[in-house]
Amino acid sequence: MIRGILFDIGGTLVEVTDPARVIHSFLEDRGIPKTLDEVSRAVYSADKSFSGDEFIPRSFWKEWNERVLMNLGISSDRELTAAQIDSEWFNRSTVKVYPEVREVLSELKERKIRLGAVTNGVESDLEHLLRRPGLSEFFDAAVSADMVGRRKPNPRIFLYASRKLGLPPSDVLSVGDDPDLDYRPSESVGMTPLLIDREGRNLLLKNVARDLHGVFEYL
Repeated sequence: MIRGILFDIGGTLVEVTDPARVIHSFLEDRGIPKTLDEVSRAVYSADKSFSGDEFIPRSFWKEWNERVLMNLGISSDRELTAAQIDSEWFNRSTVKVYPEVREVLSELKERKIRLGAVTNGVESDLEHLLRRPGLSEFFDAAVSADMVGRRKPNPRIFLYASRKLGLPPSDVLSVGDDPDLDYRPSESVGMTPLLIDREGRNLLLKNVARDLHGVFEYL
């Protein structure tokens, strides 16, 4: 019986600016000539360079930015530039709540379903991803990678979130937009996974919905 729902945040609850566009904007303002395609490739490589078993500290994004800059061949003042990108990030990035989210979360709270949110970011990101958009009031628990020391797809973050909800994994529906980061690892710990596929691209998984209204089929 599903008594709790764990939501991924970015791409599931909120739409956020593509990280490559954020970094490209920063570099452009500083006269560093890199194309958006170059930055996109550097971002992808940096993200893939972190394994699921690598320890994630509060300073994670600075290290992530440094790896992006290294991939772009930027060596001068790399550490300082990485810190500046981190400090300016949410001045350059927009966070937009998907249309159905508040309605769905409100109904779930009325039904006394325990709600959790999880992000591969750090705790300070929750201010921008949940509190400022007015979503934090809906959640009984919010978990970031640095709280656990690991990022998705490491299953530890899902088990930690389950404990924060006070529920066994078997009683939790895990909702996310990424098959590899959300669906499969949450399923591996005994949660019921649900993929939110707003673009209609992933049709091979068992549990798929076009938006958050799909969660009600599992209650």
